[in-house]
Amino acid sequence: DRVGRLGGDEFLIVCPVTDTPSHLWAIARRVATALSARVDAGQANVTMRASVGAIWTADPAVAVDALVAAADDAMYESKKQGRGTPATRTLAANGTVSALSRSPKIAALARG
Repeated sequence: DRVGRLGGDEFLIVCPVTDTPSHLWAIARRVATALSARVDAGQANVTMRASVGAIWTADPAVAVDALVAAADDAMYESKKQGRGTPATRTLAANGTVSALSRSPKIAALARG
């Protein structure tokens, strides 16, 4: 896996071996949980949260720019949802983006 800063407070994590959408959800949830912490800021405690947008594709021919744009859109969806909830999507070769279905396994992961 690789992590890089896109700019400002936006980072990109590339996980080349994410074999299923359920695996992607688990990774996105772990990232959101890891970045949600109480920080002692001197006289006050601050709770941090991260908006996590994740995109999964089975097609290696999908352009990197399309993946990054779809992940960015998902991140903004995560911001709208609030509470550090990741937004995950799939991207097809034809450019169709869809929300991951909430299978019982994904729903269980979402609940933590």
